[in-house]
Amino acid sequence: PLLQKTADARVVCLTSVAHREALTADWEELNSKTVEASYASSKLAMALFAFELVNRTGLLAAAVNPGAVASDIWRYMDGRRGVYAAVHGWVQRSLMLTPEQGSATSVYAATAPLPKGECVYASPYAEWPLFPHASDYVCPFNGPTLRRADEKAYDRAAQQRLWEWSIGKCEQWLP
Repeated sequence: PLLQKTADARVVCLTSVAHREALTADWEELNSKTVEASYASSKLAMALFAFELVNRTGLLAAAVNPGAVASDIWRYMDGRRGVYAAVHGWVQRSLMLTPEQGSATSVYAATAPLPKGECVYASPYAEWPLFPHASDYVCPFNGPTLRRADEKAYDRAAQQRLWEWSIGKCEQWLP
């Protein structure tokens, strides 16, 4: 209610291009154990949540892909040696966004005028008409760009299922 009373209040959900790879929306299964599909499905959940939040509350909301960022997220690879580590280091230095570039889309979503009554999907990459899906991965930095999310993010039934499932999981802490 406080957000709804606050002019231009908005919610920015950090998703990822990985939302396009989600194979399951079985939230109960994914909540019970971490599996290979968990990351992509969690990023789809963030997009679904953003879209449903707008539908239920009318708040401004954005689902944001920060892009492939050369950041500390890759720390789990610190122990890797050899060719794999060398290639990944080259990829980080040559193809990935800087942390400043990676944060630009989130900052934009948090501060720019957004269309009321609809959720937007923002990416740091321009959409290539012939390759809309592929152009949301690792491309030249374009600056914050409003794009179309994967079709799964627009599934109203999936948005509602996630919302209701989440309410059930959080019930004990809700007023």
